[in-house]
Amino acid sequence: MLKLDSLFGKLLKNSSWLYGGGVVNTLLTTAQAIFAARLLGLENYGNLALILAAVGIVSQFADFRTWEVTIRFLPEKLAAKENDAAISFVRSLIVLDMLSGLAAMAIIALINKWLTQGVTHNNQLAPLILLYSLSMPMTLVWGGTCTGVLRVLDRFDLVTAKFMFLTLIQLLTVIGVLLLGYGLVGVVVVYILMETINAAISIALVGFAWKIKISTLLKIDARSIITNLGKIRGFLGQVWLSGTIKGLGGRIDVLLLGALTSAEIVGTYRLALDIAGGLNKLGNPIQTAILPIFVEANSTGSLTKLRKLAVGTTAILSLVVIPAVIVVAILSTGIVHTLVGQSYEKAGLPLIFLAIGLGVNTILIWSRPLLVAKNRVTLSNWATTLSIILQIVMILLLTPKYGAVGAAIATAAMYAISAILSATISLW
Repeated sequence: MLKLDSLFGKLLKNSSWLYGGGVVNTLLTTAQAIFAARLLGLENYGNLALILAAVGIVSQFADFRTWEVTIRFLPEKLAAKENDAAISFVRSLIVLDMLSGLAAMAIIALINKWLTQGVTHNNQLAPLILLYSLSMPMTLVWGGTCTGVLRVLDRFDLVTAKFMFLTLIQLLTVIGVLLLGYGLVGVVVVYILMETINAAISIALVGFAWKIKISTLLKIDARSIITNLGKIRGFLGQVWLSGTIKGLGGRIDVLLLGALTSAEIVGTYRLALDIAGGLNKLGNPIQTAILPIFVEANSTGSLTKLRKLAVGTTAILSLVVIPAVIVVAILSTGIVHTLVGQSYEKAGLPLIFLAIGLGVNTILIWSRPLLVAKNRVTLSNWATTLSIILQIVMILLLTPKYGAVGAAIATAAMYAISAILSATISLW
């Protein structure tokens, strides 16, 4: 039997690597948003947000959340010492990631005109949306199966080191291309290059951590791929639907705001979301580290143990997140003025609402990993769907009059309600 204190010890050990790097990554990511906002200006920063959201929302329909699939099934194969079967399984998921990314590119090419005219109202963004879509296969490869394998192997040190290195390089490169005058096009090109480098490094790290050759990992066998994916098609469908629904909530806001208002208002809202997103990143290390532990704990069949682990995790996160939310709420306007100047001063009030909503979501960030571990993803889909419907209705009602503030209220409500409902369902 697994002891609860040993599970907490493992969680803290694994997340300590991620928290160390997570603090650095949060600072670097926030710094990148600040420099981009300053150097691009309000309108172009809004345009960048629209480009990322347009490609991102399509990618949600192509993302099978293979990192969750990997964490759910790979440990069983490794425990049974089925190494060849494990490699074949991982290989199949990497191919799925790549094919999904190519499918996303094709979809974007087909609907690019509609995205540009219906959402951005700026025909000059059409080629940039198409250009940025080139990054999708690489994004799904590194963010999917490769990340899942490294988590299963407990190589959180490699995950942390990779993110710190790449985030720093991207920050410096983005600043460089903007200072050289390459503007929006330069930033998009940098993003594509960094996603490609990230995918290559991630595959290399999987080979290194697993002690297998990259050529072995990437050897294509169509029959085994079809067989492997066929065996887990039910679970794949569940996590795909859940991930797609959840992803819509994080993308639809910017697109609706772009369709209903202007790039300047999108830029204001996006800056507030980028700053508030730093709070959400406080919980990312826990979310990253806890799924393998929930899977391990769930194997004992002890609901009490899972609940205690969830409650303990909530308490730990509350000690960090609640004070951070209070500070952001009190100093929101001063934070915006200090970081990006008075041209973004209207981002202060949206920042308060988003900080509260994301704060609640972060404290309960363990709920989705627990649902995945218990194979109860379908139930959470209903909770997330209801939350997103509420978000869309609120955006449609509030943004025409209140702009970025209305969108912030809607998004904050979506994140908070979705997290509360998912946490409640997961603890049944």
